[in-house]
Amino acid sequence: MATPTPTAVPSPTVAAPVVPAATVVPARVFPVTTNPNDETVFTLERLGLRERVMHGPFDWAGFTFGLPAHWELVEGSQVELDLFTAFSGPTSPSGRPAYIGTLDIALDGTLLATVTLDTMGESTVAVPLPTTLPGGQAGKTRRADNRRTLSVTLNAPFECDPGVDAHTTLVVRATSRFVLPHRLTAPPTDLRQLPYPIVQRSVMPDVAVVVVPDTPTPAELQAAMTVAAGFGHMSGGQLTLSLTTDSRATLEQLSSGHLIVVGKINGLPLLNDITLPAPRLDAVTAAPTDGVVQLAVSPWNVDHVALVVTGDTDTGVVKAAQAVSAGTILVGARPDLAVVTQVEPQRPVAATTPTDRSLAEMGHAVTVMSSVGINTAEYAFDVLPGQATAPGAYFELTYNHSGYLNFGESGVAVSVNDQPVGGMALTPESATGLTRRMAIPPSALREGRNTLRIEAYLIPASVCAPLNVNNLWFTIQPESRLHLPAGPTGSHVLPVFDLGRYPYPFLESAILLEDTALVVAGDDPTGWETAARLAFDLGRRGKWELAAPTLYFAGDVPPEARAGKHLLIVGQPTQLPILADLHDALPAAIDAETGLPVPQNDRRLDFLLRPGVSLGYLQMFRSPWNAGRAVLTVLGSDAAGYSQAATTLTTPLRGLLRGNLALVSGSQVVASTVGAAPPVEPVAAPTEAVETVPTPWPASLSSALAAPGGRPAWILLAVFMISGLMIIVLLIAAIVGLRRRSTPGT
Repeated sequence: MATPTPTAVPSPTVAAPVVPAATVVPARVFPVTTNPNDETVFTLERLGLRERVMHGPFDWAGFTFGLPAHWELVEGSQVELDLFTAFSGPTSPSGRPAYIGTLDIALDGTLLATVTLDTMGESTVAVPLPTTLPGGQAGKTRRADNRRTLSVTLNAPFECDPGVDAHTTLVVRATSRFVLPHRLTAPPTDLRQLPYPIVQRSVMPDVAVVVVPDTPTPAELQAAMTVAAGFGHMSGGQLTLSLTTDSRATLEQLSSGHLIVVGKINGLPLLNDITLPAPRLDAVTAAPTDGVVQLAVSPWNVDHVALVVTGDTDTGVVKAAQAVSAGTILVGARPDLAVVTQVEPQRPVAATTPTDRSLAEMGHAVTVMSSVGINTAEYAFDVLPGQATAPGAYFELTYNHSGYLNFGESGVAVSVNDQPVGGMALTPESATGLTRRMAIPPSALREGRNTLRIEAYLIPASVCAPLNVNNLWFTIQPESRLHLPAGPTGSHVLPVFDLGRYPYPFLESAILLEDTALVVAGDDPTGWETAARLAFDLGRRGKWELAAPTLYFAGDVPPEARAGKHLLIVGQPTQLPILADLHDALPAAIDAETGLPVPQNDRRLDFLLRPGVSLGYLQMFRSPWNAGRAVLTVLGSDAAGYSQAATTLTTPLRGLLRGNLALVSGSQVVASTVGAAPPVEPVAAPTEAVETVPTPWPASLSSALAAPGGRPAWILLAVFMISGLMIIVLLIAAIVGLRRRSTPGT
C-alpha cells in the first residue's frame, strides 16, 4: 500500500472554535498541572513521535495520536508545545526581533490558535483542545479509527521581503505533551468497526488475550490460530496478543486487556460471566454448523471488550473465526451480533504471480505527493521462487507533476528493498507526463515479500511561495508497471527451503496460510500460545485478509495433510510423535531421551548437549511426503526453549537465520547447514539481514556444547600438518641465517 508523506497543510482560513487564546510563557516557570507520569499526560516521545525542526519562511509538521475508545475529553484538555526559536535578522532597539512570524496550530484541519512568535530561545505554548469537533461526538474524532492529527504551521513571510536577510528556525521538542483529562464511557460494541476497538493505535497500548477451552479440539485451536493470524494482518503487528485457556486465565489477564474468546459455546465456563447478545445460539442460528460472532463489554474491565467467536459445533467455530480474520463482518438487526452461515473467500484469479503487474492491478489508485521536501510512497509485491534470480526485471514509472517546481533541485529516486535502482530529475518537459523504465538487478530482489519505494523531493520555484497543494504536487499513476520475468520451471527444479528465507514458503498460498498446517501437542498450552504467536506474525506479514490455516495434534496428522501442506511443528520433541516419522529427513536427529538435536550426517557439527540446558532450535527441510512442501520445526529442550526459538522467527533476530539448523540461546543464534547438501539453486538474501554469523559456535555456548569422544580426527590431522609446516619454516630460517653469517662482508 502506498504510504505518502503527510500532505503539507496551508494556513487554515476556517473560523476557529471558541476556545481560550493560546499563551506563551517561559518554559522554566510553566505551571505543570498534572504529574508527567499520570495517565492523562502523554509526551511526544512517549507516543513514539520525534522532535521536529521547521525552517522559515514556511514549514509544516504533523503529529498523529489516538484516543482510547472509552475516553471522552473534558474541559482542561490541552496541548503544551515546548518550542525553541532561533532567528537571524533585523532586531528592535532593545535587541529583540521586531517580529518573527506566526504559528498556526490546528486539530484535524480545524484551526485552534494562531500564536505570534516574538521570543527567541525556549518557550512553551499552551493551546486548549476542544471537547467537541464539528460532526463528531464529545471528545471524539470524525475519523473511524478515532485518531487525530495536530498540525503546526510556521509562517515567517517577512523573510521574503526585498532587502531582508533573515532566517527563522523553530524546533518542536519531543517533551511537548498532550494533557488529556477525560471521563470514561463504555467502548463501542459494533462488529462493523473491527478490528476497532481491539486495535485502536491510541495513546494507550493495544493488548488482547485469546481464551480457548481447557481441552480444545484441533478445530477449536485452528480457529484460535485463524483469529490470531487475522488480527496480525489487521493490526500490522501493533497488538500485544497472547493465548491461554479458560481455567488458566488469571484475573490480571482478564482485566488488563481485551478478550477474544474462541471455542464452542458449551465448553467455555467464563462465558457465563459475560452479558452476551445471544447466550443461546440456537435462538439466532439456522443450523448447528453456523458460526456466531458477538461483541460485548468485558465484565472484568468495562474499559475493554470481549469478542466471542463461537458456535455449537467445530465447523461453526471455524466459520466464525474465518469471518473475523477477514476483518469485514456483516451484521443483522444488532451491530454486536453476526451469524456466519458460510465463508466464501475471494480467491485471486491465479495463485501465481504474473509477469507484468500494474499498480492498479495491485490495488493502488493514483498517489499524489504535495509536501515540500521528501515525499515517500511504498508498494509491497511478492516474488516467487525463480523470479528473484531471473534477469530482465524492471519497473516502469508513469508520472506527472506540477510546473511550479525548482527544476534544479527537485527529483525522484526509486529503490527496491532499500537498494537504489533508478532516479531522475524533474524537468519542464516531464511535467506533462512521462514513463521511465528502471532495471531491477537480481541482487535487489528476494523471494517472498519485497518493497518498492518511490521518493519524490519537491522544492517550489520560490521558497517564499505559501505551502499550497494546488501548485506543488507529484503523481504516481496507477498505470506504472512492474515486470518480473518467470524463473526456470519444470519438475526438475525443486524449491530450496532455508531458514534465511522464512516466512517463505508459508505465505505463498492464494489465501493466508491455506497451505500451512500447524502441528502441536494435544496437552501443551504453552505450545498453543507459541503457535498463536507464529500465526499472528505470519498474518502480519501476509497480504490476504482472510486466514485459513489448519491445525492437527502431533499424534493425528492425516496423510493428506502430510502430503499436501507445509508443516509448522511446535513444542517439545518428546510430546510430538510425528517427529518419529520424520527421523530420516531431519537435518539433525533428535535424542529420544533429552529431546536435543544430534547432527548425524556432518562430523563438523557433531556435538553432545548437556541435559538440563534450556535451548531452542529450528530446523527447516524438504517434506519426505512431498518434495514441494517444507517442514519447519520450532522445538526446544523445554517450553522456554521452543518459545525462544519462536521469538527468533518473529523479531529482527530472524536476520541471523540461514541454512537448515539454528540453535537459539537467549539472543544468540547459531545457524548452519548440516546433513546432505540441498539442490543447487541461487539463494536470495535474507529478508532482515542483521549480521553474518560464522559457523563455529560462540564461546558463550561452549558450556552447553562438548565434543563426544574427544576431538574429531580431522582436527588432530590439521594440528599435525600445521606443526610440521612450522618446523620446516624454522629450519629454513636457521639455514639461511647460518649462510649469511659465513658470507664475507656481512
